[in-house]
Amino acid sequence: MDRAVNYKAEENVKNIYIAHIIEARVNPINVIPPIQAIDQDRNIQPPSDRPGILYFILVGTPEDYSQYFSMNATTAELSLLKPINRDFHQKFDLVVKAEQDNGHPLPAFANLHIEVLDENNQYPYFTESMYEGFILESSPVGTTIADNKNLTSALQIIALDNDIEETKDPELHLFLNDYSTFFTVTQTGITRYLTLLQPVDRELQQLYTFSMTASDGVQESPPVTVNIVVIDANDNTPTFSNISYNVKIYTDMRPGESVIKYILTMYPTPEEGVKYYVTVENGKEQEYKDYSHFLM
Repeated sequence: MDRAVNYKAEENVKNIYIAHIIEARVNPINVIPPIQAIDQDRNIQPPSDRPGILYFILVGTPEDYSQYFSMNATTAELSLLKPINRDFHQKFDLVVKAEQDNGHPLPAFANLHIEVLDENNQYPYFTESMYEGFILESSPVGTTIADNKNLTSALQIIALDNDIEETKDPELHLFLNDYSTFFTVTQTGITRYLTLLQPVDRELQQLYTFSMTASDGVQESPPVTVNIVVIDANDNTPTFSNISYNVKIYTDMRPGESVIKYILTMYPTPEEGVKYYVTVENGKEQEYKDYSHFLM
């Protein structure tokens, strides 16, 4: 009696397979799930009559895929023939063919998508070597640091990674190496911003200088310097050198003669050209050009 002939096609366990490859590396290639086709006539008796299954890469894109990949015909193990440069190839789409080895191919097909991952071999970097920002001393917590004394626009900090396309968020972690209790930096986006964590007082400190670094989890950027200038706000009242004054007036004194000279301390130091007044007990105000010494 003639032996039964297997006319049933192979059945692929999965129709789509995925693999990820790190650029500049060779093997192994981990395909998820492992490529496998099952013969639907697997119950043929005797077992010696059961055909084997052969695997091939039928077609693929880009066209030069065969320079990079080979497939073991019996195990479907995928091998990389040479390293891939991600600047030229970011992905491959292949069609895998499985067929019987008994002269009756009855093929089955599956798609294999291969993504080339960027090797993390580049340091992150800042687009500027130094940043200067400005903050008003009366600013509330959460205020964004400005890039000019008029406080009209925010200071933009851009850190990039050559391992990531410039149009994508490189997802870097930015760290302040000092004054991290006063300032913080936003942690998402291509453009980052510094914000205030606690109030600052110009009378205590006028300039904050610290360094900042960016990390992608493996590589770390060279540090950059950040200077934040605290701008003065009119938040302090003038003070006299004494709380009370005694003066003697003589009967022979003429109008306009000096009665007393006293010192008025003002923080912060007033600007030139600004008018200052002292109000005496009768409510009359007198203007003075010298803001620190007054004659009555």
